[in-house]
Amino acid sequence: SDISWTSPTSFVALAQEFGITSPPVPPCAFSQDSNFTISGVVVRGTIAATSATLQLVAGTSRATGFSLAENGASVAFTMPADRQLYKVPLTGGTPIVVATVTPSTTSVLLGVSCKGSTCIVASGTVSTANDGGAAGCPGMNPGIKELRSVSLATGLVQVAYSGGVGIDAPGGGVFFAVQATP
Repeated sequence: SDISWTSPTSFVALAQEFGITSPPVPPCAFSQDSNFTISGVVVRGTIAATSATLQLVAGTSRATGFSLAENGASVAFTMPADRQLYKVPLTGGTPIVVATVTPSTTSVLLGVSCKGSTCIVASGTVSTANDGGAAGCPGMNPGIKELRSVSLATGLVQVAYSGGVGIDAPGGGVFFAVQATP
């Protein structure tokens, strides 16, 4: 998730651990020289002339992606191996389940971006090197890739885009990184 600036000196970001992995191991044909942990926590930050401070947004532990929502009053976020979209006030609190975004038990939520009280959530089937996916390599698996619109006010979920059942099918190799702009 990208950093969301809330003022010239304040921001919201997803804090994650970063690590370095060993060189690629066959059959993976690409470098896996760095990685982020599966999940993190949303933080609010302030930058001053000589320092920066971070404050955890309570209720967002294990977040994998986030977006400011409802005109900056709340944070919508996803968690690993979970098909639900959650939200908490920007000041933190108990997470509220907004909706189950996809009925597919093989899909994961890949990203979220909100404008006002509407969020677009990307989903698809992916594997990591640790989950024994396609040949043990991380990447997109065959299956439906979707963008779904989710109302934070009502929980209504609607398919905005659906495509591809195989990596080579039309839309099958599409990987979404969603971000709504003001």
